[in-house]
Amino acid sequence: EDALKMTAKLYELNHPVRLLFLEGAQHNLSEQRETVWYTIRSFFDHYVKNTQPLPEMKPHGN
Repeated sequence: EDALKMTAKLYELNHPVRLLFLEGAQHNLSEQRETVWYTIRSFFDHYVKNTQPLPEMKPHGN
């Protein structure tokens, strides 16, 4: 619940955010370590290292 609230607030403030749900994963994420690190690294590489423009944070699509 806290993660959802934090994500909603970051979204409201137009901060790029990615919330990742890993089905069946334990809280410490040890079974999904590679997936977690890949996701984190990709996010930072895209928005920090490569200074890509921030995404449009307004709802879109169908």
